[in-house]
Amino acid sequence: MLTSRADMGGAPEHMHQLLKSLGERYEFHVACPQQEPYWSRFRIAVGRERMLCIPSRSIDPVTLFGLHRYIKERNIQIVHSHGYGAGLLARLLCGLRDVPTVHTHHGVHFLWQRNTVSAAKRLVERGLARRASATIFVSNDELQAVRAAGLSPHGALVIPNGIDLGRLKMRSHESPAAPRRLRIVNANQFNECKNAFGLLDIFDALRAHYGAEAAQRMPQLDVYGDGPDRARFEQRIAELDLAHCVKACGIVPKLFERMPDYDLLLSCSHWEGLPIAVLEAMGSGLPAVLSRVPGHQELLRQGFDTQDSDMGFDIGDAKQAAQRLARLIDDAPLRERIGTQARQLVHQHYGQRSMLDSVDACYTRLIERRSDVPAASAIA
Repeated sequence: MLTSRADMGGAPEHMHQLLKSLGERYEFHVACPQQEPYWSRFRIAVGRERMLCIPSRSIDPVTLFGLHRYIKERNIQIVHSHGYGAGLLARLLCGLRDVPTVHTHHGVHFLWQRNTVSAAKRLVERGLARRASATIFVSNDELQAVRAAGLSPHGALVIPNGIDLGRLKMRSHESPAAPRRLRIVNANQFNECKNAFGLLDIFDALRAHYGAEAAQRMPQLDVYGDGPDRARFEQRIAELDLAHCVKACGIVPKLFERMPDYDLLLSCSHWEGLPIAVLEAMGSGLPAVLSRVPGHQELLRQGFDTQDSDMGFDIGDAKQAAQRLARLIDDAPLRERIGTQARQLVHQHYGQRSMLDSVDACYTRLIERRSDVPAASAIA
């Protein structure tokens, strides 16, 4: 398993699920930066002797040839990379050594960004797209966007993200006799993709929507996570005079355990793969108000974009997002109905068992193509 980040995020969590659940079938090795919380979680799952520390989001000859040496010395039979940076390393490695490579994108963010760096990433991806033995997309939206951009990934598979349903706790039903201030949750990496500043625009628009009643009607928004824009985000909270209702809460190790304490989830990301935090919130019975972008749209289309249950808003339209929130804030029976619908959707279609079985089948197919490889193969 190869990733260029081990901080909080969907890709490291996805890897952790595979390590824990398929560890009896395969000898996993992990190459990643020494970042928390996932460096420690990976080390517990595979053992320190099967961990290789690599730089965070850095591609250089030293890292590349260090990985090449590790793969050769440990007789690694499959390389499975997660995320853009790791995918570059893995697919370059396959040119140095004849090892099957599986790459999982976890969101192709460079497709929507319009700058020089993203243009270069698109060009590089065009050259490497067919070098993987299999390319996994975590949503149909993600695969369709890649194909629409003229990329032709080899061995394309859609394997939706799945979550451990057994560890979720359900949100309690509300008591009409005990009205309280509603609480909204957001998981964020404070980068351009997650669009944390869009949350503040939405809350500013929500305050305008309520007008003179804002002091009594405004909910509390807790934003969990960390990243490069967090300090500017906190400064912007103060500038907009939203400190009484918006808080940056930092990283917590098991955010899913806190989901039942909230009433709604709000996400205004510019792009997603299929966000695990959103699945965990919906699986806990929270209605989710989501930007209409790839990844989110896959969830919205499954019953949350109708006239009675429209939970989507156009990216950049803070007023529309505020209206979606206000409708749920002001209508407790609607919150209960949408929350129940969200929980049923996730429990029916997004359990991790299906995801694990599909990845396992992918590994098996690659192994069977190489008759010299034993069943219990080493995977990095």
